[in-house]
Parts: sequence; structure tokens; C-alpha cells
Amino acid sequence: MQNEKILTSYAVETRYPGDYEPVDEDDLKKAIEIAEEVLKWVKKEMDKGQRPPDPQKSLFE
Repeated sequence: MQNEKILTSYAVETRYPGDYEPVDEDDLKKAIEIAEEVLKWVKKEMDKGQRPPDPQKSLFE
């Protein structure tokens, strides 16, 4: 999983005013695919019963 950081950019760009490029339909589809991958990973980790990861570290290193 290498694309999870893209979601942060979308969250910032769509939430805060600024001179950002609009998110087009292809970008939206890609963001949804990435979000679904992240959810699958989270569910898998939760099933393992592991503690939540340190928020200061990348989840996917």
C-alpha cells in the first residue's frame, strides 16, 4: 500500500479554501479505491487483535 497519503491531500484540498485543482471523476474513483484498500487493511489488523499503530509512524512502512 503506497497511495494512502494521497487521501490526506484530498482531505485538505477539499476542506480548506485555497488555490487547489478541482478533483475530477478519475481522481475521485482513485481516492475511493485507495480508501477501500485502507479499510481492508484496518479490518485485517483489527481481526488480529493488535494495538492501534503509533500515529506518528506511517501505517504502511
